[in-house]
Formats: sequence, C-alpha cells, structure tokens
Amino acid sequence: MKCLICQSDELVWQSDDAVYEPNDEFDYAVVSFYNCGACEAFYEVYHGRHSEEVRLGLFNDNPRR
Repeated sequence: MKCLICQSDELVWQSDDAVYEPNDEFDYAVVSFYNCGACEAFYEVYHGRHSEEVRLGLFNDNPRR
C-alpha cells in the first residue's frame, strides 16, 4: 500500500500488538504498525473484533455484566 501522505513509497509493516481492553466505543482486537520510509509517516491500523466472551468480560478479572 502506498503512503497516504507522500504517495511515493510503500508502507513498511513494523509489528502487530493485541488490544486487551475492549469497550463500547473501541472493540478492535489487533493494532498493526506501519511507517513510510520516504516521509517517515507512522500509521496505526486497528482491525479484528473481540469475541462476545471477551466483550462481556468473561476472560478477564473485571467482568462487565
């Protein structure tokens, strides 16, 4: 994918990380990090959804029932 800022370079994937705290406004499970080698823009791409069990708090110490 080309950089959205400079359009001159392909984005470079850096890493992925899990998102552990879903809530009503933010329910993504993974964040991927990319950067542009030409203009040094940095991107965070959130994707995936938590399962119903995770959203209800069944897999953590602070249930949201």
